[in-house]
Amino acid sequence: MAMPLAGLFAAIYVMGKLSDENEITAIRSFGFSKFKMLLPILLISLTLGGILFSLNRNVIPNSQKRFKNEIVRLNSKGLISQIKRGVFFTEIPGITLFAENVKDRGRNLEKVFMNISNDSMEQTIMSEKGELVLTQKNKNDLPKIKFIFKNENILRRYNGKDQYEKFIFEKYEFPINTMSLTPSQITKDRMLTSAKLKSEIKRKELEIRALKEGENRHKRGMEVGLAKSKLEYFMRFNSPVQLILFILIGHCFGIKKLRGAENNSSTYGVIFLVAYYIVFFFGISIAKKIILPPAVVIFF
Repeated sequence: MAMPLAGLFAAIYVMGKLSDENEITAIRSFGFSKFKMLLPILLISLTLGGILFSLNRNVIPNSQKRFKNEIVRLNSKGLISQIKRGVFFTEIPGITLFAENVKDRGRNLEKVFMNISNDSMEQTIMSEKGELVLTQKNKNDLPKIKFIFKNENILRRYNGKDQYEKFIFEKYEFPINTMSLTPSQITKDRMLTSAKLKSEIKRKELEIRALKEGENRHKRGMEVGLAKSKLEYFMRFNSPVQLILFILIGHCFGIKKLRGAENNSSTYGVIFLVAYYIVFFFGISIAKKIILPPAVVIFF
């Protein structure tokens, strides 16, 4: 979003400077037409637009994904370091953990008690030793946390039943999935390359078509998610077009019509931007409510 704004005010500044120093008059006196004067600006804007389009397709989504995963990894390390000896740890939803001894900043535990509760069952794990492991296959994957228990007893009771089950293991791995480690749908869209995002849009369209009658409420939610994905997809094409148009508009605003006339180019630029983005964000809100198609809103 910064590049179109930068392009607009850069073009205003350059052409304003040329006008103030009478370079426009000198250029025209050599027989240059208006198109020849415009040609360098047009070529620069097309080049920058192509670069931005290339970045939007793959580089920016991958960088968003790696940045998000790094934040999750750091949060996961912070989560592990909060486990203290002799203190009940309840930061993970649905899990209560207690350890008599804690080493290596929460990674190695001794005499561990852990209670897991969810809608279907309640489970209690008692172990001599436990280890918290943070794994990440590569920088583009979300890190995962899991407990590894050794020499433990598991006591399990399913909700609505009075019977208990007991298991004895030499080694038992328990993965942890929390809402805090799951990025939102919008973040996921931003983290997908254009090819993958297009496939995701097609998948959502097929799911909506497969819905039966009477599932209107569920269908509405899916259509909103599809609209958001399409907005993200079309924005990647819109930003380069914005950049090119903003530079050309800045070129027009920057040139003075008369020698010595007061130049309010920057003011015109600000007024243009305010008006443009009022219409732009209003259109996006309409598209999210499924009143107009995302493609129509973005490119209008």
